[in-house]
Amino acid sequence: PMKFSGSYVAIVTPFHPDGSVNFDKLKELTLWHIEQGTDGIWTYRRWHSGVSECWGTYTASIAVNVASASYGGYRSAQVAATAWPTGTFVAAPTVTATMQNGSGVWVNNTADSSATAAKFFLSCGASMAAANRSVSIHAYGRWK
Repeated sequence: PMKFSGSYVAIVTPFHPDGSVNFDKLKELTLWHIEQGTDGIWTYRRWHSGVSECWGTYTASIAVNVASASYGGYRSAQVAATAWPTGTFVAAPTVTATMQNGSGVWVNNTADSSATAAKFFLSCGASMAAANRSVSIHAYGRWK
């Protein structure tokens, strides 16, 4: 007997109105499925159009202390960059980030993110001891 292993995707075969197979659309659907994936904390999609999106949750032990840079009375600490999956973006993507835990702490400035890594600052009104903090990140840009 034949033994299957791994993962398989069912694709509906697209047809033209005359009943012939639409191979261009089939190729597009196939490429769409191939370009979906995961890598570490990231889930990503690379669309046939050249648009790419990537999302995940970054968790690390982060402190925001008195020695951190002060902006308008608030303290900020830069979070070390975390790499996007290889080939996800050809230029710096648009990035949004949201705190998932850590009362009194918020995400500030994702503009330093690049084509190769997510980078952001955490801010708070007073010093915060090191603790595991989770940030949900979503980015979109171009992969080709």
